[in-house]
Amino acid sequence: MDHLHIRCPSCAKLYQVETGRIFSTSPEFQCVSCEARFAFEFPPSDPLSIQTYAIVAREEAVKSVKTQKCPRCAAESPETSKECLACGVIFEKLEGLPQDRSLKAQPSLVRRWKELLADYTNEALHQNFLNACREQDALEYARVQYKDLKRLQGHDEIADRMLHRISAISEVAQTTVLAQSAPEPLSRWELSRRVLIFLPYLVGIGLVIWGASRMGQRNMIGAGIAVLLLSYGLLPEARQLTIQFLKPKRKSS
Repeated sequence: MDHLHIRCPSCAKLYQVETGRIFSTSPEFQCVSCEARFAFEFPPSDPLSIQTYAIVAREEAVKSVKTQKCPRCAAESPETSKECLACGVIFEKLEGLPQDRSLKAQPSLVRRWKELLADYTNEALHQNFLNACREQDALEYARVQYKDLKRLQGHDEIADRMLHRISAISEVAQTTVLAQSAPEPLSRWELSRRVLIFLPYLVGIGLVIWGASRMGQRNMIGAGIAVLLLSYGLLPEARQLTIQFLKPKRKSS
């Protein structure tokens, strides 16, 4: 059944409630007609005849005992309650989120996360937590924590926003790494220097290939080998000369 029909125990006003919007075993309502607060047990034993009861006495009892603040909706519930009376989140599940050591979670991050859960609606705590994760290269830890929250609590706008921020931060970081790792293009003088250094090697290799491919030019093989050996021996001097003659000179002011 997608809808339940309940009546206010004070004025008998009839209400229709969607079952998909009920997250507690004892959902509470306030009558718009007489302003009385009432509740009923969910799921009901008989959906066609739901017994509602006033919660004035329950409120008085709650005032006399210690309460705890729900990290998700900030509503107050008795300290002994296992779930929030307003949104139905189970407190033990929030406290028992998995801590995976492979996610680079330092003790300081774990402590920040626990502080965040104690005041979940504080946007500043969320941003500080993300900044700390980024500095310690542990954004994956934050991503897993927020995904676990969504899995346990269902729709969560704050967790959605934080996951979107994490994705944006990761994309920016990846783009920066790629830009830093990209090789710088060679300048014109550096390219010319390398060509002049390796040109004798190309000449020597060409002579060896020429002599090997023609029967009457075998002596070119020896000439090519000589050029290669000479180029290798003069390589340090060639480098210094190309630097001296090709490097652009600074203009004197």
